[in-house]
Amino acid sequence: MLRVEVKRREILIPLLLLGAACTGGRPAPTSPATSSTSNETTSPASRLTTSLDMEVGPSEYVGSFRASGTLTDQTGRPVPGASIRVTLTPLEGPGTLESYSVSGMVPAGASQATVGLRANIECGCDSRVDLTLYDVEYTEGGSSKSTVPNGDFAGGLKGWTLAGSGTRHLGPSDLGTGSMLRIRATPRQSLTADSRRFFVAAEERFSVTFDARVAPSSVGSGYFLLVFRAGSREVGRERIDFAPASFSLGTRTTDENGSFRATFHPPGVELALGRVRVEARFDGDEALLPASASGTIFVH
Repeated sequence: MLRVEVKRREILIPLLLLGAACTGGRPAPTSPATSSTSNETTSPASRLTTSLDMEVGPSEYVGSFRASGTLTDQTGRPVPGASIRVTLTPLEGPGTLESYSVSGMVPAGASQATVGLRANIECGCDSRVDLTLYDVEYTEGGSSKSTVPNGDFAGGLKGWTLAGSGTRHLGPSDLGTGSMLRIRATPRQSLTADSRRFFVAAEERFSVTFDARVAPSSVGSGYFLLVFRAGSREVGRERIDFAPASFSLGTRTTDENGSFRATFHPPGVELALGRVRVEARFDGDEALLPASASGTIFVH
């Protein structure tokens, strides 16, 4: 079974500020939150649907924000003791370093593979592209050694094939050491990048990870990819759509009234100024179906 994962960073900040001193100006008014009700028809009839209502905005502590709401079931009764996950996702800015991973089983017959990306091509898309790729690693079985040739661009662009009208620039990493490949394209431009082929073992477990910074404006413009081949024939392709990093703020537990509240500071320099989506999600359990709600704050 294929597993696609965008790893969310754990931000080491308190969710509840108990009289802590805060600095900074009072945030601007925020947009109202949207809520969603789960209605998964494929789930057993015994599981009740749930509804998560949430409000987001400035908290009573200067410079901080709050996300508060209530989880109820389809009868309107509050759901106590439920775990609510809270995340932040920037909607503007250059994006934040993130690890985008795919894991699964190498297709039968595959003997080689390549990794790379597609921007405004082989995707039926035409959007702005703004991303930076730092490293690509592919591992199999119990090995932790990557087999992607020059996956960290230590040898420049040796072994990589880039084509298209989009712009690309290889330069020193803005993370301190190493190199990075910057990709830019307008909706009318496209670009492909492919590594040199490397050997794989058919029906072996694999994992591939792209360390990249993806701007929120790049959503819908393309994807990172892994292509398996048997000789000259493609026998499998896995993709991870471009998406900005999300920051996990941990979980809160609903009280006897089904209510929760998370008070937090945005995660400093890791989060660009501008609009940020706050999302709360209940993952469901044996008796209840999942539900989620989101709203927007403005960080300045």
